[in-house]
Amino acid sequence: QLAEQFSAILAEKGVTGFSNKYIEQLCALIKERAHFVADFWDICSYFFVAPTSYAEADVKKFCTPETMEIIVKVKEFIGNMDMKEFATAGDTPKAECVHAIEEKLTGYIKENEWKMGAVMNTLRLFFVGQAKGLGIADIIYFVGKEEALRRITAGQNAV
Repeated sequence: QLAEQFSAILAEKGVTGFSNKYIEQLCALIKERAHFVADFWDICSYFFVAPTSYAEADVKKFCTPETMEIIVKVKEFIGNMDMKEFATAGDTPKAECVHAIEEKLTGYIKENEWKMGAVMNTLRLFFVGQAKGLGIADIIYFVGKEEALRRITAGQNAV
């Protein structure tokens, strides 16, 4: 029922082409963050539309020269990840996919002894437009690997 109601809101926004399964999984993820279905768009519009601008305060805080060098490596790492973790329409359950993405990404950041908060918030900034939102692995799972890479590139070019 939530997915049907949210689908109507998406249609009003001109957002089409997403499966019922996609919308149902997204509603399950965000329903605890909203009081009303009408709030869903404000919470998760970035799953449907890439950011066109980036919060200035977050750019200043997280997009340091050091972090931007790290993001180049993280982008390459994400690009080389096995596609099965991004199988949003596949047979692998969502929770398993998200867990695999998170484990690999956080493991890579820890292995290189980079500051987790700086890297993850910079990624979130590029994915969402600001340093707030749902988990990075959830975002990558829902938008997909290619869109995640496009958003990182757009963020790198914009800041």
